[in-house]
Amino acid sequence: MVHQVRLDELADQIVIEAAGEAERLAAAAIRATGIKPRVTVSRTGPAQQSRRSDTAPFYGGLAIWAGSTGSPSTANAYCTTGFRMTRGGTNSNWVTTAGHCGTNGDEFWHPGGWALRVSSDYESLGTDVAMLAPLGDVYFSRHSWFGERNTSTANPVSGKNTDWPAVGSGLYISGANGGLVYGRVTSINGNCGGERMVTVDTDTGHAQDGATLGGDSGAPVTRWNTATSATNDLAAVGSHSCGNSVDTSWFVPIHRVEAATGAVVVVGGN
Repeated sequence: MVHQVRLDELADQIVIEAAGEAERLAAAAIRATGIKPRVTVSRTGPAQQSRRSDTAPFYGGLAIWAGSTGSPSTANAYCTTGFRMTRGGTNSNWVTTAGHCGTNGDEFWHPGGWALRVSSDYESLGTDVAMLAPLGDVYFSRHSWFGERNTSTANPVSGKNTDWPAVGSGLYISGANGGLVYGRVTSINGNCGGERMVTVDTDTGHAQDGATLGGDSGAPVTRWNTATSATNDLAAVGSHSCGNSVDTSWFVPIHRVEAATGAVVVVGGN
C-alpha cells in the first residue's frame, strides 16, 4: 500500500508515504536498502479522509469555512485549524487558529456536518491566535495533516519548541489551501501586523510554488521531532499568521501561543 516515495530536501531523507504499520515498513526498507527512511502513514477508513473532508477526531491543518453550516465545497477554505490544546490538564477540547480569522462567537463549518466557534480571541491582546471550541459532539486530535491541499496523510505531534526556533532551521507549514510548504527560518525578529514573529523563507517549498496562501492562517507549523525514535513524529513550532504569496511567511512561535492562551499543546494520547 505504498502511495509515494520522495526525497525530503530539508531533512535530506527518503520519505515513504503508505497505508499500514510504519515501524514494520521502515524495518523492511532498512533491510532492503541499508538506509533508514522516514515513513508517514496515510489515514484510512471506510471512506478516504483528508484535510478537506474529515471526521472525528479532527486533525490540525484542517480546512474550515466561515459560518455554522454549509455543504462540501472545492472552494478555498477560510482558515486552517492548528494544534489541540489543553488548559489545566482537564479540558483539552480546543484547537488553535489565527486570531484574525474571527472574534469571540464567530462560527466555522467543515464538510462532515460539524461546526466550531471562536471561544477566545487573543489578537486584541497582541497575539495573533484564537482558540476554537466545538459545537456539539466534536473532538480534536494531536495529529496534523501533512501534505498537499487534498492530503490524506497525517502525523502525530509528540513534542514542541520551548523558545524561538533557530535561524536556518527547517520547518513545515501545513495550510488548508497552500498545502504543505517547506521553509527555513531567516529571522526571529520579523514583524507582521505589528507583532514580533518568526520570518520564514518558503522559496524552498514544494506546494503552490512554495507560497502560503490566503486561508492558510492558523496552520500548524512543525518540524520533525528528533527527540523520539519514531520516524514520523512532529514537534509543534508555531501558528502560521501571514505570507506574501511569493516566498515569505510569518508565524507566532508556539511558546508565545501557550503564554497568550494559558493553555499547552497536547503531545500525548490520541
